[in-house]
Amino acid sequence: MVETGKPPRLSPPQGHLQVSVDGAGRLNTPQVAQEYFAAHGVEELFVTSLDERTTLIYPLHVWLQHIEKMAATPGKAATAQRLSFIGNANGAEVKLDKTGRILLPSNLRAKIPMEKQSVFLSFYSGFAKLMTKAVYEAELQSYKAHEAEDLQALRDEGLY
Repeated sequence: MVETGKPPRLSPPQGHLQVSVDGAGRLNTPQVAQEYFAAHGVEELFVTSLDERTTLIYPLHVWLQHIEKMAATPGKAATAQRLSFIGNANGAEVKLDKTGRILLPSNLRAKIPMEKQSVFLSFYSGFAKLMTKAVYEAELQSYKAHEAEDLQALRDEGLY
């Protein structure tokens, strides 16, 4: 992990970080993400896809907590079982290497080719999402379709 001499970065990185995946399938994790993982003591990750278009990177303990929480929610045990099955089918446990790179599981790379290309990394509530440029552009257009109503919601709350 990265030692910077700065205070630990407790908040997740903001923005859509443009990163790359090398020819061996390793995600070159940006410094800001490495600092975030280090501040939270995260070395073990679960990397998967639930939709076979986006890659999800969870600290292993967060993935397990999410599945356990879903399984404990009344009426959601079957959903948890299906998500766990798909997550395991498409992913694997990985560790950050000494330089902060993440080796994307080969079974996942077979479904979502990302080698030797630029991708986008975004952090959400406890996990990170990795998208190819095509998926990123499609999601951007989808969200832009709601721009007026979303800005109005901010205005209504006095936030814009």
